[in-house]
Amino acid sequence: MINEIIVTQNELKDELEAIKRSSSCEHCARKEAVFQARSNMTIVGQTTDEQIDAILENRKQRGLHPVKHGQLKAFATQEDLRKVRKHFSDRHLHLAVKIPKSENNKAGDRACILCSDSKVKRKTTWMCATCHVPLCNKILLNEEEGSKTHHDLWHMANDLLAQHAICHEQLIKSRGKKRERPDGDNNCGDIQQEMDITRENERDEEVN
Repeated sequence: MINEIIVTQNELKDELEAIKRSSSCEHCARKEAVFQARSNMTIVGQTTDEQIDAILENRKQRGLHPVKHGQLKAFATQEDLRKVRKHFSDRHLHLAVKIPKSENNKAGDRACILCSDSKVKRKTTWMCATCHVPLCNKILLNEEEGSKTHHDLWHMANDLLAQHAICHEQLIKSRGKKRERPDGDNNCGDIQQEMDITRENERDEEVN
């Protein structure tokens, strides 16, 4: 009887370890795929860590980094910023980090630069440590599991403006068709949008 219990326990342990390895492998596989995709962003010989360091330092001395206004257009059209965005190395990892809280931003959140516009926004508490722009680190409700986050797409996109248009359209679809507002009611749509943003922020908080 004791031997049977021991055998059963060992079998359960082996099964549990197999499950852990399977889950870990799937997670690692996705991380490795993202790492490989980002590594391929930089064409060999195109830029070096030293060149990126020089670009960032030069922009900082001129008060141009971090970019404060027109971030999307700046990173899409300015060649030095394009190099920064596309360069990935051990020194410039483009890690997702928390947006610092401040007196003017006590929640520590901002609208994702890749999917938001002046009217429809998705706030996030994450930003790229290298580019210093806010980027969603969680997929949208209508996106398939395993889809790349806006943080990933920001660094992989060749045409940043086109990618923004795609992500923004997906954001609109994820929130459903905009409701018709009754005459004189200017708040119901805004309230629903704020509820959607709050739920998305809560999900972003669960990442990492």
